[in-house]
Amino acid sequence: MDQLKHTYLHEFPEHAIIIVELISQWNLLEDNITGAVVFFTGMHLDQCDLMLGQIQSRQRLDVVLALGRSVLRKRPERLAEFEKVVDFASQRLKFRNRIAHGIYGKNEDGELCIIRRKFETDHASHTTPLRMNDLLIDVDNVVKASQLAFDLLTNLGDDLPPGIGAASEQIWRSLGLPDLAKPEKTNPPTP
Repeated sequence: MDQLKHTYLHEFPEHAIIIVELISQWNLLEDNITGAVVFFTGMHLDQCDLMLGQIQSRQRLDVVLALGRSVLRKRPERLAEFEKVVDFASQRLKFRNRIAHGIYGKNEDGELCIIRRKFETDHASHTTPLRMNDLLIDVDNVVKASQLAFDLLTNLGDDLPPGIGAASEQIWRSLGLPDLAKPEKTNPPTP
């Protein structure tokens, strides 16, 4: 029976950097997706933060998806695009949660591993090695999903019910936020 040894992430600095980047990029993705609530409802950004801050990420995605389905129901092509972005984010959330809430260990080969189950922490069959290439691919996937969400958000104006788009724009500007423009595309760090 292979045993895992507890380890600290500072023993794997390159992995640690990518793990932090993955969590950070997920936060940006979640902000981009939940930003749609402002556009779908005309609510003030602070109200959205108060409402959505009380629920977990999975529930936030469900709320945004339900609102999107209601608002975009007469635009099936836009709704399909929106559902695709939320579904992709949902898939990324599963991996992000494993990384963010995982227990880290080192296997007999000295590889950094994440333990799958909270109460089965010492047997190798319950672990997955965290290989740098896999982590980099997932960071890239989260960055792509975030860009898709941002692009979708910036193009929602024509799909909103009358008055909602104008109200959302007015709120956005009253907060002193910059015009929605495409952010510069960046690449995830490489170790």
